[in-house]
This record gives sequence, structure tokens and C-alpha cells, in this order.
Amino acid sequence: KFQKSPTAATAEIHKLVTTLALAHPERGFKFISNEETVIDLLPIHEGAFEEKLKQRIGDLFQGNYLANHLSVNQAKDGYQLLGYLGKPSDHRPNRTGQYLFVNRRPITSQQVAFAVKEGYGQRLDQDRFPVFVLHLNVPPQLLDVNVHPQKKEVRFQQGDFLRQCVKQAVTEAFTPDSIASVQPSRQAFDMQAWESKLLLR
Repeated sequence: KFQKSPTAATAEIHKLVTTLALAHPERGFKFISNEETVIDLLPIHEGAFEEKLKQRIGDLFQGNYLANHLSVNQAKDGYQLLGYLGKPSDHRPNRTGQYLFVNRRPITSQQVAFAVKEGYGQRLDQDRFPVFVLHLNVPPQLLDVNVHPQKKEVRFQQGDFLRQCVKQAVTEAFTPDSIASVQPSRQAFDMQAWESKLLLR
């Protein structure tokens, strides 16, 4: 009696596969439910990680999410933030459109989410939330991953500094030519490893 309904369980699995696919665009994923293929993603092997992520977003959401976006790719003092933000008009009444990864680990962080929204400044109303897919790389000695039983949260030792880094990166993403489009593509390419670019694994 404590199990979820089949519909709810399927939705949870769909969310999990979606999250893993955004964390690892170089991997292929297939999700079949009731003999119907729900997700079918080829591995993406060519290009820098940002390019792989952009293609994965297009393949996964087919232009329905982050169709127009702002690109973020900044590094400072061992921290690196890269990914895509929705333009200010692409907002939601909650945080359901936010995907955050720390060293490839999917997590939730009110601290980082708040810093992202701060970066939007007056472009968003107080009760609206931006959508994004962001990868944050953090030096291991500045990160505690053992603060949540399911590893869904982390603790940053330099929280205030990180907040300022994230806010600044988001603010600087708003340039006149920064808005681009995500287009779906089914093509797979030759492998070019991105892992060597990570500040840590």
C-alpha cells in the first residue's frame, strides 16, 4: 500500500532518466514503458561538453524547453559554471525547470538556485523562477557530499564566494548576442573526451 501508482512510478523513472541524460550527454539512454519508447537518445561523442549538452537538451526536449537560452561558461579560483539559462520570458512559478549538477552529481541547492535568480536582477518577478541546466565543478576539498541520506544535497565550504561567482556568471550572460536556439539532432559523432576538462571527477 506504500507503493506509488504505476503512473507516478513511471513519472519518477522518466525524471530520473532525464536527469542522468543531462548529466552524461556522452552516454546513450533508452526508456521503454508499456512497450512504448519514451526516451531514445544516442550518445554524443564530438565537441566540447557545452556543445554536447546543448545537443542533448535539444534531443531530449525536442525544442519544448530552453528553446531560446543564454550560454554560461565561466571559471574562477577553481570553480567552473557552464550550461544554459532560459531567457527571462521563459520562467515558471516553481523550480521544476531547474537542473543542477555538481561534479556531474544531480543535486538541489537553494543557495545556488537563489544565486542564479539574483543574476537575473530585475528581469524576473519575485514569484517567478528561471529555468536552467547548469553544471558546477567544485574542488573536492571544498565540497561535502554527505549531508543528505540520498546524496541530493551538498554543502559548500565557501558558500558566500560561490554565490557571488554564480551570480556574476549569470549576470554576465546577458549580452545582446547571447541568446541562442537549441535545435534537436539525432546524429552521433566520434568520441572526444571532455572529462579531462573537469576540475575534478
